[in-house]
Amino acid sequence: PLTPELVVGDPTIAFALIPGGEPVALCVLFAKGRVPTAAQLRLLGQFAGVAAKRMGIAPPPPAAPAPSTTSSLQSRYQQLLLLNRISLGLFSGPTLESSLESAAHGILALTGGKFLALLRKDESDALEPFFQLGNPRYLEQGADSGLNEALSRLRLDPAPVWLSGTPVGWYARPIAARHARRMDGVLAVGFLSSERPGLDVENLLADVCSLLYNAFRVERQLREQETLAAVTEQSADPILMTDLQGRITAWSRGAVETFGYTAEEVMRRNRMELLVPPEDAEETEALELRTRSEGQVLGVEVTRLHRDGRRIEVEATYTVVKDDAGRPFGVVRVLRDITRRKELERMREEFIAMVTHDLRIPLTSIRGFSEAMGDFWSEMPDAEKKKYVAVILRESKRMSRLVDDFLDLSRFEGDSVELDKSPVDLPALMDRVVETLKGYGPGIAFEIRGAADAPLLLAETHQLERVLINLGGNAVKYSPEGGTVLFSIEPDGAQGLLFTVRDEGPGIPKEAQTRLFEKFYRVSDEISKRKKGSGLGLTVCKLIVEAHGGTIWVDSEPGKGTAFRFRLPAGIPAASK
Repeated sequence: PLTPELVVGDPTIAFALIPGGEPVALCVLFAKGRVPTAAQLRLLGQFAGVAAKRMGIAPPPPAAPAPSTTSSLQSRYQQLLLLNRISLGLFSGPTLESSLESAAHGILALTGGKFLALLRKDESDALEPFFQLGNPRYLEQGADSGLNEALSRLRLDPAPVWLSGTPVGWYARPIAARHARRMDGVLAVGFLSSERPGLDVENLLADVCSLLYNAFRVERQLREQETLAAVTEQSADPILMTDLQGRITAWSRGAVETFGYTAEEVMRRNRMELLVPPEDAEETEALELRTRSEGQVLGVEVTRLHRDGRRIEVEATYTVVKDDAGRPFGVVRVLRDITRRKELERMREEFIAMVTHDLRIPLTSIRGFSEAMGDFWSEMPDAEKKKYVAVILRESKRMSRLVDDFLDLSRFEGDSVELDKSPVDLPALMDRVVETLKGYGPGIAFEIRGAADAPLLLAETHQLERVLINLGGNAVKYSPEGGTVLFSIEPDGAQGLLFTVRDEGPGIPKEAQTRLFEKFYRVSDEISKRKKGSGLGLTVCKLIVEAHGGTIWVDSEPGKGTAFRFRLPAGIPAASK
């Protein structure tokens, strides 16, 4: 009996031996329906000879030359040339559809078929006609019914089908991965014969179906990549795709804006060297391993680097991308810049701590002085009583300003405010503002220009007063001892009145000026640290001015003081006063 000594590979190769003896046969088992070509048999014969030589046994005697060997080789050579041309044609065009016609002519030339139909599964998994070539009269003569029958059989069992008919016989073969039960499509060839095509033709069509399967797969992947690239390119959020080695293969417009690199600068470069801070490298690698293991990681907060070295806080979602066979080939990283959100969270925390602190201090003072006055009123000299009352009044006003900021902010942000506009007596208003500000900073001089000559203005006097006191209070806070705060009002063409509040302080850095009117924002300097504020005053000013239909801005240079300006539309022209 023969015993297999060695079994390897696919197709299966086995050496059969007589127990205790020498190898006597080389057996090659091909898949069902697959018949070796003459070229494959010659290759196996050569392999058997090499194996016998290696084993130290006599090689098998050479086979007698087959009749018409030369013509068979020439025929096979022509077939291989045509098959190669089909392969090149399928992958040379800009789209699969544009490449199919030349490839289909080659298939018919190879097989002797007269009609070719190519069907492909759509998104609903139904077979739909994708391409046809050949004389339509074959279909008109009833060939279509044979094709439909062949397709019905293939749906039940994805194995090659032959249906003989008059005048056309149909050979249909599934387009699928090797040994797969799921079809991607069907290749059907019509023959003017009732006899099944020979094994050489069937093997050729099997090779063609393999080419078509690869073409379908490549075309699908290209389409998916184009879709992903289009989505990636248009995304406002940073999206980047890397291969499994971490090299960047896609880079969105949002990534350009967030990180400062163009797509050309980052392609095929490793993301670690560009975006990841060195101290975060270990954590990033751990996140990468987790992504590979779980397939997707959602909403992790990480730090990445801008081109200029700035650190950017991002919220990241990582997703492994796989091919049709389920093999991972890359990672898509969708990022969202949360630097601003993190900064707001930090500012809110600081604000809450500050408000808690600022409310507690005046409350403590008011309570302490009130208790002292209650306990020792009859024993206290009048001067000390006045001093205690002054402290209580000052701290009450301080609390009132803080609460007013909160209330005004909520009113104006919620669009729930209705302005009660009336003609404003600007000279009287400015006198009240200056009188209030004199208590903010002793030793500061105040100057008012243009109030008496200004056109009549329609506004809510109380709100306008709050704006001027807020801006004036900032000017006092930043003015040097003995400095002057200037208030000026002047006509601004047909647009109304221009108000300016100028100080002689240290000025405001350029990078901070664009953020001055943001909620909770405070300039990080020594003066701001010494003299606390809510961070809401300028925000409230902006909301009040805009509610009146005006605009507000700042002009400042370090070392040259600061001028806050706002423009309000005039109510009644000066000529009609």
